[in-house]
Amino acid sequence: MSGDFNIILDSDEAWGANHSSFIDDYFINLFASKNLIDIKPPKLVPTWRNERLGQNAITRRLDRVVVSEELISKICHYRAWVEYPFFSDHAPIWFQLDLLSEHKTCPFKFNCHWLEDKAFVEIVKKVWNDPRSITENSALRKLVWKLQVLKQCTKIWLKEKTKKDKDKLVDLESDIKDLTTKFSG
Repeated sequence: MSGDFNIILDSDEAWGANHSSFIDDYFINLFASKNLIDIKPPKLVPTWRNERLGQNAITRRLDRVVVSEELISKICHYRAWVEYPFFSDHAPIWFQLDLLSEHKTCPFKFNCHWLEDKAFVEIVKKVWNDPRSITENSALRKLVWKLQVLKQCTKIWLKEKTKKDKDKLVDLESDIKDLTTKFSG
């Protein structure tokens, strides 16, 4: 079910000109009393804009997915995201339910702190410069191919890195235990 229900429930959902509304608390309480959950995308982004530039630009998170708490408790996984570009002054919100799977699949998970590891940066460079992607016809297919290969390489790298980190931790715990025994005895 969908509809056009444009409200702002929090000042964090308003960018640009000041926002203040006496009905925010009313709807927050109404949702709670009806056991409705406002599904927020992982990254809070605007869904509406006034299409002006500079100081006159205003954007808001007006559009939302509101779901029954009972439904959410029965499904395995769900996610919501805002799709850009804007098709009008509003951007569509997608809501995906996974009723069967116990495992949530992600196209590609990327953590920015991985870039602090030189080995990971080298993996990215190697994949991105791999000449095999040239055989793909379109730029989009090249990108998809590179991301698929990068995902596979990242899984292997992360597994090895996690094992090395655990080994270092075990060694460190052993050293601490030895020092504790040495100084306590």
